[in-house]
Amino acid sequence: MWVLFAHAAKYALILMLVLSCLTACGQSVTPETSTDAAATASNQFMPQKVAPEAPISELEWENYKFPLLALNEEKGLYLYGVWPRGVVLYTGNTGQFFDWGFDSPRRFYPKIFTGDFDKDGDADVAISVYAKSGTGLSVEDLHLLKKVIDSYGWHYSDYAVSEDALEAQLQENITYRFHEHSISLLYNGAEQIFSVAEYTANPQEPVTLSGVNYTNIISYEQEGDQIIASFGAGFTAKEYAAPTFFATVRAAVQFMNSGIRLKDIQIQPIDSDSP
Repeated sequence: MWVLFAHAAKYALILMLVLSCLTACGQSVTPETSTDAAATASNQFMPQKVAPEAPISELEWENYKFPLLALNEEKGLYLYGVWPRGVVLYTGNTGQFFDWGFDSPRRFYPKIFTGDFDKDGDADVAISVYAKSGTGLSVEDLHLLKKVIDSYGWHYSDYAVSEDALEAQLQENITYRFHEHSISLLYNGAEQIFSVAEYTANPQEPVTLSGVNYTNIISYEQEGDQIIASFGAGFTAKEYAAPTFFATVRAAVQFMNSGIRLKDIQIQPIDSDSP
């Protein structure tokens, strides 16, 4: 659900009204409807609260009711968190709520990407949000935001990239083979062989391999006008509760009307000591 609103101060974002409007059929709200709420939001949203390169401390994060999570000053894009769940993307004089989680134990910041990612001639916004963490799990969600004109003016339509679609494409494009002490990954006619013993705690213990998956670890970065996805290739085995990661797979994410396609796939070994 989304909601549009205007404000008097350039950097004041009226989230108190946004939250109350989430149950009000998406009606637009202006500061005049509640000056107290506007003043409260103005005090909470200080543009100097810029996301540093490394996550700030938990205590400092929670001192801000609406923490600034990411920004692109050149494009005028500011992404704020809304406790306990949700974000508001502020573009110019327009803010829009998205029901995305943003908090996690490791507390990585979202990333804002801009460019013509679907090659339709229009500028796009894409945002990656840290979504899942745990043992053998570190996943960012990617959202492509496209501007849609409507009776209110415009809003963003959210196209979320599905983990299932990513996994299916990687399984379709990359073939794996198990050998007695190694795994082969085959892509585009090339074969790379990885030693299983190198990535196990005890090289002498038997390992019963059962499969390879790619979407327990997902991250995104922008390179030029492309978004590059990185995946952790992990083998599953009867002896281990979680996948054991042995390679990194990188691919460009191509957005199309029918969905997404991974192209220019590259497979690289990883250091067995990497987290």
